[in-house]
Amino acid sequence: MSNLVNLEELIGTSFSATDGNIGKIDDFLFDDRSWRIRFFVVDVGNWLGIREVVVPVEALGKPDWGSRHFVANHTREQVRKSPKIDAARPVYLQQEIALKEYYGWPHRWGMGGPPELPPVHMATGEELPPPSGDDPHLRSVQATLRYRVWSEDGLIGTLEHYIVDEASWHIGYLDLRAGDWLRRRSVLMPTKWVESISWGQHTIRVAHQHRPAA
Repeated sequence: MSNLVNLEELIGTSFSATDGNIGKIDDFLFDDRSWRIRFFVVDVGNWLGIREVVVPVEALGKPDWGSRHFVANHTREQVRKSPKIDAARPVYLQQEIALKEYYGWPHRWGMGGPPELPPVHMATGEELPPPSGDDPHLRSVQATLRYRVWSEDGLIGTLEHYIVDEASWHIGYLDLRAGDWLRRRSVLMPTKWVESISWGQHTIRVAHQHRPAA
C-alpha cells in the first residue's frame, strides 16, 4: 500500500541527474482534471545560465522517499535542454501574459514592476483568454496555495496543503484550514469533489452536497 505525502514537504529537496546533482525542487505542475502531477519545477541555480526548468514525472527514476532525494533518468546535458517554466506556462503565467497584452504592458517589466493601472478583471474575478495553444488545466502547486475553497452555501476554508500518493503522483486530497482563529481545524477534502478553480478569484469551488459538516 502506497503512502500519502504532503507535497510542500518536498519543496526544496534535492533533485539529481544520472551524472550529478541538478538543483532542488521548487514547485509542481498538475492537471486540474486528472489531479496528477505532470512536471517537477527544478531550481537549477546558475550552472545552466537559467533558473528553473520543468522535468516530466515520467523522467523520474524510483524516488528515495526516506532521504527525500529524487533522480531523473536524464543526464545534466539533457536537463539543460529541458523546457523552462516560461515554456510550460501554467495558468498563472498564462494570465500574467494575457494581462500584459491586454493593457499593452511590456513582457519584461523593469525594477518598478507593472504600471499602476488597476486590472478590471481582477476586481471582478474575470479571467482573460489564455494565449493560443496553452493548456488551461495546467496549475502550479505553489501559485494555488492559500486559495479559498467554496461551496454554493459559503466558504469552507483555505487551501493549506496538497496530499499526493507517492506511488502514482495523484493528488487525492486538499488539506484545508477551516473555521476562525478560535475554532480552527484541518479538513481533508477529496479532489474528486472539486468543480472548478479560478485564478481571477483565487478560489476553488466544490459541489454543494460535499460541504463538510460544521
